[in-house]
Amino acid sequence: MIPPADSYRALIDEYNLEGKPFTDGVLRRAAAWFDEGLKPKTFPRLPKSLGNLDPKIQGLVRSYNAQLQDAEQFFDDAKARVKTCKWENLDDAIIQSVPALTYDITRQAMEETGQADAFFRNAPASLATQRAILVFSYVVLVALITGVECEGAKLDFIDAAASVQNLFFVVLETKERERFALLGLAEFKNFASQLDPNVKQWNKDTCNLIGGYVLADSKPSLKVYNYRFIFGEQLASIIRATQG
Repeated sequence: MIPPADSYRALIDEYNLEGKPFTDGVLRRAAAWFDEGLKPKTFPRLPKSLGNLDPKIQGLVRSYNAQLQDAEQFFDDAKARVKTCKWENLDDAIIQSVPALTYDITRQAMEETGQADAFFRNAPASLATQRAILVFSYVVLVALITGVECEGAKLDFIDAAASVQNLFFVVLETKERERFALLGLAEFKNFASQLDPNVKQWNKDTCNLIGGYVLADSKPSLKVYNYRFIFGEQLASIIRATQG
């Protein structure tokens, strides 16, 4: 076991990743996300006393406070997980990092498309949008699993998918988590079985995009792209397709 360190970035240097550039990239990207979870988060607050405000305004304030509570709970839970999770070995590092990076990439895409709150309580996102986000996340997951397995790792897709879902739905009750989990897997299976050439091209482009993002730090030619923006474009295209 590698002794706990002050950051996850520090743990990576303890592993022999020679000849495994994709795995190295996944661990470094995921470590940055884990370490970000250790930083304190602050949120703007609205006064609890609503006075004689218009009932509609009061409703908006209450809704905002509910979303704020969800966000605070999410970060508290994430911080607790980071503090108690240290990588046992390289296999454990990969098992934890692949779902974390899947979540991080998907969140970037969600924020770019204005869907950052898609899985919060009372979220305005439609069910079709939620399904599209879940499909996007599973395509990202498959791309990451494929990359690390080409370098010798072994991951169980269902276990990894469950880890991703736990990150997304941490603010939901158990029954709601289960509902979204089943919805996401069913929608992904349907997506993966499609023969439409446009779907195949979207899938290929997204997988190539993920590969470029993971390897960008080690290949200067790949650093020129605004990956966050392109993640958003890819997610937006599948949202449009599912709602069209």
